Amino acid sequence: MSAAAAWIRRQLDRPIGESERRAAFTAISVVLIAAALLLAMTSTGVPASQQPRAPHPPTSTVGPVKGEAPPAKALRTARTFLDGYLAFAYGHGPASAVKDAASGLADALRKRARLVPPALRRLHPRLVAVRATSSTGAAIVVTGLVQDSEVVAYPIRVVVAEHGGRYLVTGLAGA
Repeated sequence: MSAAAAWIRRQLDRPIGESERRAAFTAISVVLIAAALLLAMTSTGVPASQQPRAPHPPTSTVGPVKGEAPPAKALRTARTFLDGYLAFAYGHGPASAVKDAASGLADALRKRARLVPPALRRLHPRLVAVRATSSTGAAIVVTGLVQDSEVVAYPIRVVVAEHGGRYLVTGLAGA
């Protein structure tokens, strides 16, 4: 057995100290809380069978169809929706503050349980970027980049479609 292998064996066989036990408990707690926050932020609380859907699923193409720029109104709609939705999702505002949502999505948000963990409430999300990531003839998938005082910014995708001459968010993509 090599010297390195013998050293590793001795380290594995020795009893763990109190400071090491506390450090391990802290590290595991941080990982579990981060996982819970990630799940809470990505879940809409609405069963998949009841979630509003775009008339056609978005394509996997990057950028709008046929090289056209997405309508500026669609991007503004997504930004307005995400500003209200993030406040709602983090427990900083009511579902009624979420603007530019299609009626089915707005109803689903109002019915959603308001179980926001205290650790999530302490965070302050802000939208740092919004861009169209794919498009079909009927819908545009817009991805927003969210920074919430944690180390990593995360993406959130919404489906924007035109209804009666105005753009509305019809669903959260991938949620």
